[in-house]
Amino acid sequence: LAALEPDERTVLDLMLADEPNKQIAYRLDMSMRTIDRRRRSVLEKMGVQSVPELATLLSSVPKNDSLT
Repeated sequence: LAALEPDERTVLDLMLADEPNKQIAYRLDMSMRTIDRRRRSVLEKMGVQSVPELATLLSSVPKNDSLT
């Protein structure tokens, strides 16, 4: 998680909250294209190919570990 930029962390949180890209773009005042790039970057940096795989990976991180 430390490899993620702050904007990527925000997108990650919204991805895990099951927010659609359009809603994420609206909430963050970013274009859909920017959100698409950030989602791909998050998945790539975390070494996964899907949001469910990402959620499974993150469920193994202890809650008290620093996420930054």
